[in-house]
Formats: sequence, C-alpha cells, structure tokens
Amino acid sequence: METFGPYQLLERLGRGGMGEVFRAHDTVRDRLVALKRLIPDLADDPAFEARFRRESALVAKLNEPHIIPIHDFGTIDGRLYLDMRLVEGDDLGDLLRRDGPLTPERAVDVITQLASALDAAHADGLVHRDVKPSNALVTAGGFVYLVDFGIARSITGDTSLTATGSTVGTLHYMAPERFDGRRIDGRADVYALACVLHEALTGSRPFPATGQLAVMGAHLTRDPPRPSELREGIPGSLDAVVARGMAKDPDARYPTAGALAAAARTALTAPPRVGASVPASRGLRANGSGDSRAPGVPWLPTPAPGGTGAGNRRRWLVAAGVGAGVVAAAIVGAVTLSGGASGAGLGPVVDTSSLPAPTTARPAPTTTSAPAAIGPLATVTARTLAISRDGRTALAVGEADTDILDVTTGAVRATVPVGGAFVRPVVGTAAFSPGGTRAYVVDQDGGLHVIDVTAGREVGSVSVGNSGGGIAVSADGTRGYVTTSSTVAVVDLAGPTVASRIDVGNAPVSDALAADGTTLFVSWYELQQTGAGKLLVVDPVAGRVTAEIAVGDYARDVAVAGSRVLVTARNDLSVVDPVVGTSRFVAGVVPLGIAASSDGTRAYAPVDGGLAVIDPASATVRTVLPVTDPTGPVAVIGDGRVLVGTATGVTVLDVSRE
Repeated sequence: METFGPYQLLERLGRGGMGEVFRAHDTVRDRLVALKRLIPDLADDPAFEARFRRESALVAKLNEPHIIPIHDFGTIDGRLYLDMRLVEGDDLGDLLRRDGPLTPERAVDVITQLASALDAAHADGLVHRDVKPSNALVTAGGFVYLVDFGIARSITGDTSLTATGSTVGTLHYMAPERFDGRRIDGRADVYALACVLHEALTGSRPFPATGQLAVMGAHLTRDPPRPSELREGIPGSLDAVVARGMAKDPDARYPTAGALAAAARTALTAPPRVGASVPASRGLRANGSGDSRAPGVPWLPTPAPGGTGAGNRRRWLVAAGVGAGVVAAAIVGAVTLSGGASGAGLGPVVDTSSLPAPTTARPAPTTTSAPAAIGPLATVTARTLAISRDGRTALAVGEADTDILDVTTGAVRATVPVGGAFVRPVVGTAAFSPGGTRAYVVDQDGGLHVIDVTAGREVGSVSVGNSGGGIAVSADGTRGYVTTSSTVAVVDLAGPTVASRIDVGNAPVSDALAADGTTLFVSWYELQQTGAGKLLVVDPVAGRVTAEIAVGDYARDVAVAGSRVLVTARNDLSVVDPVVGTSRFVAGVVPLGIAASSDGTRAYAPVDGGLAVIDPASATVRTVLPVTDPTGPVAVIGDGRVLVGTATGVTVLDVSRE
C-alpha cells in the first residue's frame, strides 16, 4: 500500500493528464477522504502553485452544509494535493436519466438546497460557473450537495485567474453574458439554476439543440421554454419562475439563488413544508404506514431495475470535484456514482460494488454504551438551534423564518418571518433572554431582531452592521454582544440600540459568555490571507481584547463548558483553557457544530453520521451516538437531552445515561 505523507492510498478512483484521485485513509484524523494528488511538475511552477493555493483557500473557506468541504491542501514530497470529504450519492443527471423527471415538489426542494449552497458561495465572493445536474449530488436520504467548485472564480478578482482565452462551463446551462466577455457575477449561477429547475421538472434541457453554435444562439436569442407545456402536472406558475431566472438581462433575473428558490416554492399549488435555509427540510413525517416520506415527495432514489433494494444496489464512492480553478484543468473529478453511466464532465468512474463499505469521518468511541434516541421532534428547518434556560422552548432558525417550538410536544407555537445569519456560524446566531420571554436572532444582513416568544411575533430590531452572526446575551438580559465584520457590537436590548463597539479586527465569527458574565469569548480568523484561527478573550466592561489563543484555521462556533471553551474550525475541534492560555485538539473530530452542558462536564459535536460526546476536561471523545444526516445545529436542553438539527428536521437524543 502506497503512503503519501499521513495518507494511506487505498484505491485509485481516477486519473487525468495532470494528476490522480485516491480513496485514502488520513491516519492523523482516522478518516476516509478523497485525495487529489497532482503530477510533480506542477509544484515546480511557482505561478501555478500560487494560483492553486489561492483558489483552494477560497473554496476551503466556504462553510455550508450543501458544499462538500476541502479538508486540507498543500504540498507533500514536492507534490500538490487536495484532501476532501468522501461522500456516497447519485448525481441528479443520472437520476433524471434513470427515473425520469422529478415531481414538482421534489424538483423545487433540490433547487432550494442548491440555492443555499450558491448563496453561501456568492456571499464569500465566489461564482460557481458550472451549475448543472451532474454537479448536484443526491444522497440516499435526499440531501443535496453542490459539487465541482473546480472552476469557481472570485466575483471581484482577476477574470484570468483560471483560464486564458477560454470560456469555462457547460454550454447548456451558461448565461448569455458568458459568451460576450462581460464580467460575471452570481446572477450567472442564478441563470444556470433556472436551467436545472427546468430539466428537473421536464427531464430535458431548456435548449436541447445539438452543436455549440446552436446552443449558444438559443441562450442568446430564444425565449425561455415553458415547462408546463412539456409535461403534465407542472403548475403553470413555475413557467414564470423559469422565465425570470433565465432572463437574458442579468438585472431582470432574481437577485439571488435563494430568491429564485423562494419564488419556486410559492409557485407550487400545494408546497411541502420546506424552509429556504440550509439545509432544506423535506417535510418528512411518520404517516402510520411505515413510510417516512411526505406524500408526493419520493425522496429515496429508486433501485435500478432488477435490484431488490439497497442491499443489492451498486455502490459507488463519490468525491466532490471541488478545489481550485487550476485544479479543474489539472485533475479529473473523482466522482463515481450509483448505477448507470458516469455523470457528464465528472471524470472516470470506478465500480466499487466488491469493496467494503466506506466509513464516515467519525471519532472512535471509547465506550460501547449508547443512549437511546428519543426520535424526531419536528420537521422544521433548523440552521441554528437555541434553547430557553428552562428547557421548554426552542428556536429553529432558518434562512427565511424562525420557528418557536414546544420542546415537550414538538409543536410549532409560532413561525416568525425572521431568518438567521446562515453563511458561517451554525451555533450562536440566536439566543433567549434569561427568562425565556424574549428571543434574539441575527440575520445575514446584520440586523438583530427581537421576538416576543409568548406572542410569537417580532417586536423590535436594530442594524448592527455587516454581521458575522454570533450573539451572546448577558446574565441579566440587558446586553447583547453581536459579532460584526470587525467588531463586537454591544447592544442595549431594551431599545434595542447599539450602545458601543469593541474593535477586534477581521474577522470575528461567533461568541459566547462565561457563566459569570464577566468574560466574552469570540472566535476569530485572519480574513485576508492565512485563515489562522484564534479565540479572543474579551473584557466586555472594559471593551478590549485581553488575550488571543491559537485554535484551528477558519474558527467558527464557540461553546463554554465550565472553565473551558470549545471552538470549532474548518477541520478541528479545540478545547481551550483561557486562564492558562493553551488549547488542545480533540483527536478524530471534524465538527459540524458544538454545544456544552451547563455544568461543563460534557460537550456535544455533530459529526458525519453521528453526535460525538466530548469530555472537555480531557479533550477526548467518550462515545459517538448515531444520528442520520446531522447538519450542524445542536442545543443542550439541560435535563439529559440534546437537540440536533438534521437533514429532515430536529431530533431529540437522550444522553442522560452517558
């Protein structure tokens, strides 16, 4: 078996003219990954290496559940490489060829999830430039990933960053402005997303002409097609959504991918309970028949003809084809998919039906006793979860609205049209007042919204500036501390009004208060270059940073566990002792979020396929509880239960026996 630095190269998944892709074992973090290794000569080109690192760093910054992340990149033994998450799934193109068009409800749900990924990329200044069905991966549970950011390009950067004298993308989904040399922005991706919506609804491309000139001419001159005229059962109102999304003039399109998705949901005559936030809830619920799918939303991929269920399905390994623009030209995407032919433009496929099942990236448990799951609480979308101090009420914050949940019954008491900041942190964008009568939600535009929990409505708001999304509320409920682009805004919650600001520099993400309220902890990373992460220790009274402690790159969420603070990062979970000024990594954990018990004895980190139970004192994993498709949000109820956000809603776990 070949080794490459800390990686054991288990199986080659693909090979291109400039590199190879492997199914690999990361021996440091004990996980399976997709490893892209470029040919040696490329590392000898300083300009190429600089572009590779710059573009890889841009994509690696993206923190969105529907984007498969880059774990690491760099040089080993003189060769450039990318380390990425390994995923199983089918691409949407193959699903359409195999099973035919989707139901309108399912098509809109796919578009909603893709839109969440695009909006996150656009918020970080990246245009995907190759949105198409074969770059949408659908897992067995219906979760959708947007892959192949390999030709992504900065909105504001040099347009020659990736290719010289060439247009990169797939003609059938390219916006008109792509053909005449104009500078593009996220609205080009909106156009492509509308094309994908048309194809998902009808099973055919908007302009199915053959020949490059014919396809280009259709995008430049022909009116958008009407899906309802091509297939029965498609609401005519969706025609207008496709038409506006495919408008020739970028100014006439929906301004964001999320706006297109919202319009598509509105256009459905009987839309399922699908939130616009990340990830979209698919409205799954128990219906008494043993089928957990919502009526009319057949989410599990249909087995291929002749198969007898999941046990006999051909299994393929999927490595997202993302990375740098130079990587798109340097290496094939390592995508091998379920059943049928390979996805167009995704590179070679490898049938792994005879291979053992790949494991997900989860830490090895130190105990075999696993508390029983209580089960689903609600099918609402949750990008952030927050819990009241008495444990009776929860907030499930999505992109477009906030649901107030009764934790005992799972009932939605009210839905407030306030969405949360969803691009970077998954913990801390919402909080309750100490008494639980007020709740506070930070939106992506830097607005702090005050919600009357009893009345179920918004009662006030204030703009705090370009927000990173984190909010912490003082023990007496009079002050809120909200991270912005370079400060922590101190908000008088009685107003609410911004009372003062604490300068912390670019770029704070999330924050949390110590139990006694005398210290504020802020996750922070160096925005302009390295992404180096820090935990800032802040005196909220004096309004200054008193200490900086190094943590993982691109630090994100913060949770206080007694005298220790846990900080998530791109690939790591750190346990920090702020008194001594030291930090330790928790081995084997790649966290999606973090929360801690009030007594500080336990912390809980959603990971791929489960919930890791952490001992903060020793910075070790006690056990991993199985959770299907966790997406990051997590909150501790306080009575031995934990709320976890998943692809299908909010689940309650009983951790009292742990």
